[in-house]
Amino acid sequence: MFYSRLGLGPKNKINILTYLGRILIIFWLPFNLYAKTLTIAVTSSFASTFTQLAPIFEKKTNIKLKASYASSGQLATHIMHGAPIDVFLSADQNHIIKLENAGLALPADRVTYAYGELVMAVTGINHKALDIKILLTTQINKIAVANPIFAPYGVATLQAFERTGLLTALKPKVVWGESVGQVASFIQSGNVTAGFIARSQCYLLQKQKNYLSFWLVPHKLYDPIKHCATRILTSKKPKAAKLFLSFLKTKSARMIMRANGYTSK
Repeated sequence: MFYSRLGLGPKNKINILTYLGRILIIFWLPFNLYAKTLTIAVTSSFASTFTQLAPIFEKKTNIKLKASYASSGQLATHIMHGAPIDVFLSADQNHIIKLENAGLALPADRVTYAYGELVMAVTGINHKALDIKILLTTQINKIAVANPIFAPYGVATLQAFERTGLLTALKPKVVWGESVGQVASFIQSGNVTAGFIARSQCYLLQKQKNYLSFWLVPHKLYDPIKHCATRILTSKKPKAAKLFLSFLKTKSARMIMRANGYTSK
């Protein structure tokens, strides 16, 4: 009846419906493109910061983020074995490069989103002039270190031991954790008297334990901890994945990372 009032025949009806359908598709596509869920593999040292970044990205884009946490090496291995990951946030660039060499990522997609800093945490000791030599004393019986095979912060810790000439002396006291996240758990539970973690983890540990002392390990004792991210080529949501990588470089994201103990260079 509506069409007859306008003086339109059956052919005109079809043309109008086709035209309206095309308009709906044009407007619907952008929302459909971004109304998705991205699965992000997040290095455990970045977990707390990621939980602060995720709501901002989701609000801006209507894309939900689902995180999977582990050490950088473990996450890279999962991806190599076909884990359905869209974006990988590593605590170094080496594991990203491995994925690039395996044809699972592109060098052009690699983003340096932050630089991490290594911190020594000691329980039950309040020393204003704290340094790495405290680990040689009888007060420290167990030192938690992230497994260097999987965790960049574990690599940095061993570099610090080597460059101070303390590796041989400290090795018998070392307790290995799968990641810096597990090292933080060891410290929190009191199973160790010292441990090496990311600076970003200090804020959370400080809230939970008021008798921890922290020592920021001098940068000269370890190579830069360059946090890199990339899009995984097997992802079925490449545009949304690239959008998240771009978000990591925004001013708002960098402000949150800086507030959590990360630097941009």
